[in-house]
Amino acid sequence: MSQGNAGKISEGNGLEEQWRMDSAEPSAAARQVGESVKDEASVVADEIKSQTWGLVSEAANAVREQAEIQQQRLADGMHSLSDQFDRMCEAGEQGFAPELARKASEQADGVARWLDDREPGDLVEEVKTFARNRPGAFISIAVAAGIVAGRLVRSAASRQG
Repeated sequence: MSQGNAGKISEGNGLEEQWRMDSAEPSAAARQVGESVKDEASVVADEIKSQTWGLVSEAANAVREQAEIQQQRLADGMHSLSDQFDRMCEAGEQGFAPELARKASEQADGVARWLDDREPGDLVEEVKTFARNRPGAFISIAVAAGIVAGRLVRSAASRQG
C-alpha cells in the first residue's frame, strides 16, 4: 500500500507542478501585456508632450511676429505724425502754435526712434516697470488713450456710415 500511496503522491505532485506551470503562464503573459501597455502609454505621452511644446512654440512665434508688425506700424505712424508737425512748422508762421507743433514733432520723432530701437518684449517690460513705479500716471494715460481710441473709432464709423 505504501507503494500505491507513493505513486499517488508522486502523481499528485506532478499535477500540482503542471497546475503551477499552467497558472504561471497567464500571469507572465499578463505581465508582458501590462509592460507593453505601459511602454506604449509612455511613447504616446512623450509624443503629446512634444507636439504640445511645438504648438506653444508656434503660437509664441506668431504672437512675437504680430507684435513686431504692430510695433513697426506704430513707429511708422509716429514718424508720419512727426513729419506732419514739421510741415506745420515750415509754414513760416510765428507764435505759440508753430512752437507747439515743433515740440510735438520732436516728441513724436523721439517716440518713433524709441520704438524703432526696441523689441516688443522690451516694450512690455518697460510698460510693466512704468506701471509699477507710477501707477497713477499709468492709469491716467490708459484712460486718456482709451478715450482717444474711442473717439477715433466713433469718428471712423460715422465717416463710413
